[in-house]
Amino acid sequence: MGTEEMNLLELGLWLRQIPSVEVPQVDRMLEEKAKKNQNALEAEHLFRAQHHPKKRVCVEGEVGGPALEEDHLKEDHLKKLPDALLGRIWPPERIVVGMRVCLRLRKCIELRHGGVCVLLKPSSHLKPHANGPDQLLKTFSLFEMNRVVLKCSAMKFGICEWVLEGLWRASSSKGLEKSLAQLDVCWNNIGAVGMDKLAGALRKCKVLTRLDLSWNGIGAKGMGKLAGGLRECKSLAHLDVSENKFGPVGMERLANVLSNFKVLAFLDVRKNRIGVAGAAKLAVGLRECEALAHLDVSLNDLGAEGVEKLAEVLGKCKLLAYLDVSANEIGVDGMEKLADGLGECDSLSHLDLCWNKIGEEGVEGLVRLLGKCSKSLAHLDVAMNEIGAEGIGKVAEVLGKGSLPKLAHLNVAMNEIGEEGMKKLVGGLGGCTSLAHLNVSRNEIGAEIWKLGVELAKFKAFARLDVSRNRIGAEGMRKLAGVLGACTALARLNVSFNRIGEKGAGSLGVVLANCKALAHLNVSCNRIGKKGAERLALVSGFGECLGITHLDVSLNQIGAEGTEKLARVLGVCKCLVRLNLRKNAIGTDGMVKLAVVLGECKGLSHLDVSANQLGGEGTVALVGVLEACTALAHLNVSRNEIGDGGAWWLARVLRKCKALKYLDVRNNEIGEAGGAWLGDCIPYTRQACFVDH
Repeated sequence: MGTEEMNLLELGLWLRQIPSVEVPQVDRMLEEKAKKNQNALEAEHLFRAQHHPKKRVCVEGEVGGPALEEDHLKEDHLKKLPDALLGRIWPPERIVVGMRVCLRLRKCIELRHGGVCVLLKPSSHLKPHANGPDQLLKTFSLFEMNRVVLKCSAMKFGICEWVLEGLWRASSSKGLEKSLAQLDVCWNNIGAVGMDKLAGALRKCKVLTRLDLSWNGIGAKGMGKLAGGLRECKSLAHLDVSENKFGPVGMERLANVLSNFKVLAFLDVRKNRIGVAGAAKLAVGLRECEALAHLDVSLNDLGAEGVEKLAEVLGKCKLLAYLDVSANEIGVDGMEKLADGLGECDSLSHLDLCWNKIGEEGVEGLVRLLGKCSKSLAHLDVAMNEIGAEGIGKVAEVLGKGSLPKLAHLNVAMNEIGEEGMKKLVGGLGGCTSLAHLNVSRNEIGAEIWKLGVELAKFKAFARLDVSRNRIGAEGMRKLAGVLGACTALARLNVSFNRIGEKGAGSLGVVLANCKALAHLNVSCNRIGKKGAERLALVSGFGECLGITHLDVSLNQIGAEGTEKLARVLGVCKCLVRLNLRKNAIGTDGMVKLAVVLGECKGLSHLDVSANQLGGEGTVALVGVLEACTALAHLNVSRNEIGDGGAWWLARVLRKCKALKYLDVRNNEIGEAGGAWLGDCIPYTRQACFVDH
């Protein structure tokens, strides 16, 4: 073996500990080495003992992962590699960290079935460093860094303290202090203790422009630490602290430093229960944030009084383009206060007011607010507000006058508008020449919904329609399909939970034949049965929709026969990414027919065949094609009675599913043996894998 190959093999064995890095050259060399040696396993162990770091066994539950001996890969292994060879096994687009961190994170994945990845993205190609990457501090100094991402894909455990402490130690590096501009630590459950360590690092990152700390449970105490660490971050423009449960006390602590961020353009504090008191403090802190363009305060129990406090300040934010105050129960009074306080909103393009109980009376305030942002508003969400037929009529009057020429997205779902309100809405849509997305789901409209389709067919750019849960029936589906066929740009259609039956499924053929851009189709829970599946499959249009990426026919009891008919056309859907066949009584025979075509869907990433009575034999048919689905990231085979035998077959093929991140095998009568087999296959996936069982 040449010097270059030996260097590649040594470094490759080291890099194999990194879940996100594939080293095919190393695998091939090991295979060749095994063939030349009679006792391959013994030879490999000997090789590893000579060239691989020594490790101590980790006690299960240990936070920091396995403790490592000081004996580690020598720096010469990096220094000897030429740039060309280094580029082959460690390409610039790869995201990697040092050996010690990777080993510990890998152990965390194996012990807890979670998904942890530490991502350090270089701004230029990685170069060998004189000190070697044995510690996180030295790892940070390997390259000029402008972005750090620390993520945990599962909430089962938080990011280890040693990672945060390493970041704190690394902050003493002058290179990090001058170059770190973006830090993403979301979904890590670091808490107040972890926040204390992280804040120490933030004090020295004076060029930081973007910080994401969402979903970390830092609380009021942790927010105090964060506020102290951010005082010197004068360049901060993007701050996300959503879903951290810090309440009004934490909001006050953050508000005290907001005035330091003169260029702050993005602020997300949703779902923190800040209440009226927190809203008042936030309003004070935002007085000097004149560059604010994006504000999300949803799910915070603001009420009418809290919204009033914020509106007074937001009226001065001339650049405000995105405002989300959803789920705050602002009511009629809050809607009036918001309309009064915002003033002229010439820049506001996105307004989310859903789930606020504004009712029919609150629509008056909404109409006044729409008049103030008429020139710029493109996205309006007033779903779940109980505005009724009269309320939607008032909104329709504004739309009909052409007052919102840029409106592209309109959501009026769950407002009990009924057939009468739908007619009023139809009368106003003529003024929305830019409309591209409409959601009228859960409004008890009934079969007359086809009249809405007549108006929508006039918009050349119309692309998304959601009419789910409206009880439109087979006749309503037939009429609606007849007019939607003219919407040639239609890309997403949701007609789920509408009881369209087998006849309605056949009517969809008109839509499928003419809407060549259709990519998402949801016909879930429509009682189409096996005959409906056959009609859907046999219509001339389905085979022409080659661009379908998402298909949901779950909860339809199509059976084995319906699955066989549907499978015939799935084979031509080469772009299919998500397929949901949940609870369809597919059985073993149906799975065998489906498996024949699934191998053709090379881009399939999400597959749900749960609650289908597959059994062990059906599972065997499924696993036969999973290896061909190289992009598969999400697999749900729960409630299928696959047993230990099915688990063995599943585990055997999942070792080769390198992209798998989520596996659901709940309620399958899997015993200890099956669980052990599935557990063994998890470390073989290159990506983090979350198992729900």
